[in-house]
Amino acid sequence: TVEYRELKSYVGFLNARKNTTVTPKEVQKFKNTLAKKRAKANGKVRTIYVTSMQKAKAQRFKARAKVRKLRVERSDEVSAIKANRASALNALTSAKNRSVAAIDASYDTKIGNLQKNLRKLQRQLNRASKPAKRQSIKLQISEVQDEINSEQKSKQIDLNAVLRKYRNQTEQTKNKYTARILQAKAEWLNDINQAEAN
Repeated sequence: TVEYRELKSYVGFLNARKNTTVTPKEVQKFKNTLAKKRAKANGKVRTIYVTSMQKAKAQRFKARAKVRKLRVERSDEVSAIKANRASALNALTSAKNRSVAAIDASYDTKIGNLQKNLRKLQRQLNRASKPAKRQSIKLQISEVQDEINSEQKSKQIDLNAVLRKYRNQTEQTKNKYTARILQAKAEWLNDINQAEAN
C-alpha cells in the first residue's frame, strides 16, 4: 500500500540517520512521525483486511445461497420425476385392467353360453330314459365340456400374455425413471460439490 511504502521509506530515512547526533527534540519528532506513519499503515491494513473479510463473507453467503437453491431445484426435479413415474405406472395399471376386463368380457360371454348349454344338456340327460339317447347326450355334454375347458385355457393364455406384457412395461418404466432419478441426483451432487468448492 502507499501507506506501507511511506512507512518503509521513513524507516530507511531513520536508519540512514542512525549514526548522526540528534537532539532529544528531534528524537521525539522522529518517534511521533514514525508512530503516525505506523498507525496510518496499520489502519490501511485493517481496512483492507475488513473489506476482504466482508467480501469473503459475502461470497460465502452467496455460495451457500447457491447451494441451497441447487438443493431445492434438484429436490423439486426429483419430486417431478417421481410424480411422472407414478403417473406412468398408474396409466399402465389402468391399461392392464382395461385389457384384462376386455378379455374377461370376451371369454365370459362364450363360456357363459357354453355353460348354459351344458346345464340344458344335463337336464335332458336327467330326463332321458333310453340308453341310446342318454349316450348321445353324454357325448354332447363331453364335447361342450371340452369346449368350455378349451375356452378357459385360451382365456388363461391371453390373460398371461397381457399380464406378462404389462409386467415388462412396468419394469421398463421403473428402470427408466430410476435411471432419471439417479442421473438428477448425480448432477445435483456434482453441482453442489462444485459450488461448495468454489
